[in-house]
Amino acid sequence: MLKKNSIVSFVLLFIIAILGILLCVCPFAVPASTNNYNGFIFAIDKGLDLKGGVSAIYQVESGSNGQSISTTIDQNITKIEDIFSITGYSEIVVERQGEDKIRILASNANETDASFVNFANGKKLYVTLEKLSDTVTDATTYITGEDIAKAEPTYNYDTSAYAIKLFFNQFGKDSIAKMKDDASLTKKTTAHFYLGELSSDSFWAEVSLDDLKNGVYINASSEGAYSGSTSNTSTLTEMAYSIISGSISEDISLIQTSPISAILGKNILLFIGIATLIIVVLSLIFMFIRYGSLGLLGILANLYFIIIFLFLMQSIPFITLNLAGVFGCLIAYFISLIAIAIVFEKIKEEYALGKKIHLSCKGGQKKALWPIFDSHVMIMLASIFVWIFAPYSMKCFAITIFFGSIVSLFISLALLRWFIKLYLPINSTKAYKMHLYRDSKVKEIKEEKIVNKDEENLNLTQDLDIAHFNEGGDN
Repeated sequence: MLKKNSIVSFVLLFIIAILGILLCVCPFAVPASTNNYNGFIFAIDKGLDLKGGVSAIYQVESGSNGQSISTTIDQNITKIEDIFSITGYSEIVVERQGEDKIRILASNANETDASFVNFANGKKLYVTLEKLSDTVTDATTYITGEDIAKAEPTYNYDTSAYAIKLFFNQFGKDSIAKMKDDASLTKKTTAHFYLGELSSDSFWAEVSLDDLKNGVYINASSEGAYSGSTSNTSTLTEMAYSIISGSISEDISLIQTSPISAILGKNILLFIGIATLIIVVLSLIFMFIRYGSLGLLGILANLYFIIIFLFLMQSIPFITLNLAGVFGCLIAYFISLIAIAIVFEKIKEEYALGKKIHLSCKGGQKKALWPIFDSHVMIMLASIFVWIFAPYSMKCFAITIFFGSIVSLFISLALLRWFIKLYLPINSTKAYKMHLYRDSKVKEIKEEKIVNKDEENLNLTQDLDIAHFNEGGDN
């Protein structure tokens, strides 16, 4: 009965594995719906080198703070990458082209995306202590657009309203401190924000000086030129683009946007898919040849590794697969393959010592536990180190290896253990089917008995008493 149940269980497990692989690679139309299912592989965001995207080129007319245009662009590349990342592009590359142009490459983008146009509509930011009016036409400017390090649309939970959150560079932080010092002398309590130009018509919002800090929330004023933007996220996003653009230069114009194909070639995904399929098939064939029916368990475990790993990759929103990520996925697969092979090798070693099959499986899994666990922990720590210190293009490599190691631990130490337990009722006597061999001189261990030291001492005392009694009887 146990054997029959195990066979049924494995049939169901293989059916589930096949369905899982189909879900990974096969897109199809959802029945009774207008939606399409794309498969786990196709749902993973691809980078510029694998899928391509959109190229946008901007002309910059002047530098900021009296600097050259090229220096201004170089100093603000990170700022530009941050503002485009809020729109959801999976990969952003910003580079200076020539002396006075900015080239932005965005994957998962369209030529008509509003973000490209919004970036060209720069508005310079001004912050004053005095509010401009018909009678007050001039005011000291403490903070300008050049002092902005980052601007992002967000939600202010303190006021229950959408807002823009502004972060300042070091000069901006120093200007805030000076502004507060001057305000303490004049007893002013409010900072006034203007966008576009320093005039009453360009009033944006006012913020209490107590709330003015790095990471300040700016809600649009109901009386300002940008009223209503607190409830309009698209307007907030447009304003954030305008603020960043204005902080770089007062005059940035969009020259062109154009689609670009995958940097590594139009058919690179097809070639990678074919190569990966060949590697996986050859590795699974090797596992069956070396380990026999145990290898079939390894094949099943590896199929479940692929399914779970790809599901994770498409579920995690910040993963963008590039060429480095592809290599990371392959390495993660081999990590799982090696972990399973370690378990099987330990089982073979235990059987070669003379143990029975079921004891060899138990002892092999126990001896493989710490080598697998230690190696996986070291790999995960190394991947975290790479993710922190490596450039953007290598972060996907680190992420794929990190999550691949987690899945590999589960597969090799938990799922494979269960598979072996299910298999033993099917075959626990025919070692040749599992490619388990021992030297003909090695005798099979009939029984393993574990006793503690107290039991050993008790048995030794009893043996001595019996021997002493027998000697006395002989006398």
